[in-house]
Amino acid sequence: MNPPAGWHPDPVDPNLDRYWDGQQWTDQTRPHGTIPSSMPAASPETAKKRRKWPWVVGGVIGLFVIIGLVNGNDSSETRAASNAASSTTSAAKTQTPEQAQAERQAAEAAAEQQRQQREAAAAAARAEEEARQNPASYEVLGERDFAMIVKDPAAAKDRKIVLFGRVFQFDAATGPDQFLAFTSPVWEDSDYGYDQNTLVTASDPAVIANVVEDDIVKMYVEVQGSYSYDTQGGGNTTVPKVAIRIVEVVG
Repeated sequence: MNPPAGWHPDPVDPNLDRYWDGQQWTDQTRPHGTIPSSMPAASPETAKKRRKWPWVVGGVIGLFVIIGLVNGNDSSETRAASNAASSTTSAAKTQTPEQAQAERQAAEAAAEQQRQQREAAAAAARAEEEARQNPASYEVLGERDFAMIVKDPAAAKDRKIVLFGRVFQFDAATGPDQFLAFTSPVWEDSDYGYDQNTLVTASDPAVIANVVEDDIVKMYVEVQGSYSYDTQGGGNTTVPKVAIRIVEVVG
């Protein structure tokens, strides 16, 4: 029979009492004959739990400290922003009437300058469009001048010229906004006089809506550069590319 749990004379050292937990002797000892306290001794499991609680409490306290530091930083940033805003407001409040008037005049002058720039840009765009619609603003070229453009279309980019031509392809393959034509800078009595292959494009398909294949046309165009495409015979060719602004079907 095992003795009941409690304090008993140490089986090894008669000067000590050792705690028996009901199953075995524990590490808990006290001087022999000590008057027991009103509270029973804690079991090893309870002692372990008691030893753990300072760490738990310490962890919780540490967490609150970290939260406090973060909140403190946020508060510091908020206070800094508030102080900056207050400084700006104070500076505005301390501004003299003369300074305020000078700032208003500077802002009005800047706004007026921007308005004038917008109006100038709009006027330039209108003038450019009017020039595009004015046949007199296009150059009438000779054969040699046109040959120089054909030689290096990029060098003549945006140059406005008059061309005559015979439309030889204007179908689903080209689309409604461009066609291919044999062109010449002068009027030719026969189709054979138009010998320069040229790609003619229109920013607005309505400009060339009345043009069909085999038409002889007089065109007012702007040189855009060159264009390469695959031919139906399996080859590749590079031709001048022009943007048509005005067109007249003349034959």
